[in-house]
Amino acid sequence: MKQQWLGHIQGKGLYGMVLVLLVSWGALAEAGMNAKVEQLDIDHATLEDVWQVFGVPLEYRWGQRIIDLNEIPARNYCMVYPDQFMIWMQRDQVVELRFESPDIDYQWQGSLAVGMPLDDVLKEIGAPRKTIQGQANEFVDGVLYRDIKGRIGHGYYARADLNLRLWFGNDHLAAIYVTRGDYGQRHGAKPRLTLDDLPETSFINEDGRIVDKVDYPFVDDPNAMGHWISVDFVDEIDAFVPLPNQSDSELFLKELYLRPGGKTNWAFTWTQGLILHHGDKTASRYLIKTIEGQDYLFFEWKSGDYTLRHQKPSYYVLRRGEVRPYVESRVIDRTDYPFVDDPAVIGTWNSVDFVDCPSQFNPDERSWQGGELFLKELTFLPDGMMAHESDTWTQGLVLDHHMKTASRYLIKQSNGETYLFYEWKSGDYVYRKMTPKYYVLKKAQ
Repeated sequence: MKQQWLGHIQGKGLYGMVLVLLVSWGALAEAGMNAKVEQLDIDHATLEDVWQVFGVPLEYRWGQRIIDLNEIPARNYCMVYPDQFMIWMQRDQVVELRFESPDIDYQWQGSLAVGMPLDDVLKEIGAPRKTIQGQANEFVDGVLYRDIKGRIGHGYYARADLNLRLWFGNDHLAAIYVTRGDYGQRHGAKPRLTLDDLPETSFINEDGRIVDKVDYPFVDDPNAMGHWISVDFVDEIDAFVPLPNQSDSELFLKELYLRPGGKTNWAFTWTQGLILHHGDKTASRYLIKTIEGQDYLFFEWKSGDYTLRHQKPSYYVLRRGEVRPYVESRVIDRTDYPFVDDPAVIGTWNSVDFVDCPSQFNPDERSWQGGELFLKELTFLPDGMMAHESDTWTQGLVLDHHMKTASRYLIKQSNGETYLFYEWKSGDYVYRKMTPKYYVLKKAQ
């Protein structure tokens, strides 16, 4: 029987104690997983309780990143055990127990086990109030998502009243996630913002999109200028817990330079107290706080969750970096092309799909399953002008003089209809150097 020793020294700022535990995974298997789960009060259990019940994990992980013990309590991490058993933790609290293999020999309330057919699962816990087939998983409680994004047999079904989240593959139960009782309140969809929740300078347009005022004059803020490194992403500012040498390479926003005159290393501009995105029409507040002698910038992240789904924005937390000159690291296209006419492109085109490449487009089956398309339409005016004031066009190209991009367009016929394929050069192309995808647009009548 394999024995494992655990010696974790936690500083006074974390737990103020030394833990030394002798644990055996063999003993865990002999006792049975169900018996172990019953010992854990999931709504109140701490990391220490998890160690005592389940023992030493093989590793601490979040996504592809291994979490070092010195970083615990990190914001999110999974404790990984043999036989695809994991425990999702947030700092010192259990979020859910994850069973992803029949080898663990776990049965939920003696009735559900990994590998069961979907129909048998529904007989045990009840039919969903609604079934959505072939679309994106939006994680709505009580809704069965089948063939998610066209993947036959891939499904998801959550029951908050049972503290369950279930995943399916080939229409068989692939994973059982047992959640804490308040999971829905802690990790469910955020309440929708109403017009009364928005500042007077913002409004909701005819497409249901939140639009912020972005035409602010530049006001300097010497304390904000410089290099900032992302270390966390939190729902509320007060939820941030600083850790020694903290960083998180998996965050989407890796770093931010606030440069003189309101410039940044992204598509943002800035002025005192605000970071502005003129394309998305968002004005995000920033706040600088000194915590334990270190400066942190809290950056309100107004993604599509805010503009399209009207959710309260979360915050990137960035630590002040070392003082060093800014080096431009982005793709800049040539945009000074002479105008060449193309009468076929003049007019308004409405978006119908978003694809990896033009050959992927099928007019009978929409590829994009992520909800509402961000780009609604493109209007090409005579003499190279466009409806968007910073853009012009010439034969085969749309030129964005603000972002310094030259995006190709291609007009093709399919099933007797005319479509325009427009190369989408977003920040993924400009800053992360990724291959651009394509909007598919249909000529308005």
